[in-house]
Amino acid sequence: MVQGQLARIRPGHRQPWSRCGLSHITYTSDTVKVFDKFAGEIWDLAVQQASDMGCKNACEMIAGFARSDMIDEIDRFKNLMVWFACETVAREIAGDQ
Repeated sequence: MVQGQLARIRPGHRQPWSRCGLSHITYTSDTVKVFDKFAGEIWDLAVQQASDMGCKNACEMIAGFARSDMIDEIDRFKNLMVWFACETVAREIAGDQ
């Protein structure tokens, strides 16, 4: 379950990211800012999901992502992880965990 400030990103608001002090996540520079703000929560979410999936660790899970090619540069890694978190939050909101 998504907890902390990430849990505040919910539907019913035109720009739900603004609830957390962020205006949008359009560009990589935006997602880097999101990651920098929520790095601990995003990593905890990855660790929990990796455990739930039976992976040895979060890195093993991330290596299995369709876009695991994005781990070659730190900003691209941050972008990948923010979208991982977004998709996880969206699935939780939709009730499709």
